[in-house]
Amino acid sequence: MHPYEVILTALLKLQLENIELKKQLASIKSKNVTGSVADRIDEWLNRPYTGSSRKDIEEFSEELIEYMSIQLKA
Repeated sequence: MHPYEVILTALLKLQLENIELKKQLASIKSKNVTGSVADRIDEWLNRPYTGSSRKDIEEFSEELIEYMSIQLKA
């Protein structure tokens, strides 16, 4: 095998490993965000309403969307 072929094969293996690691990190990040969102929902469900139930749900939805957006961008 030519030395260039060895180098190219090694680079290809590293590239494939990098892709797999990125997928694993994305999965871990997604699971962490999912857990955090579940915790926030649980906390919210234990809060008493402060106004109309619909208004409280909409405010919480906005908080949740903002939180998830920030977490997924990080």
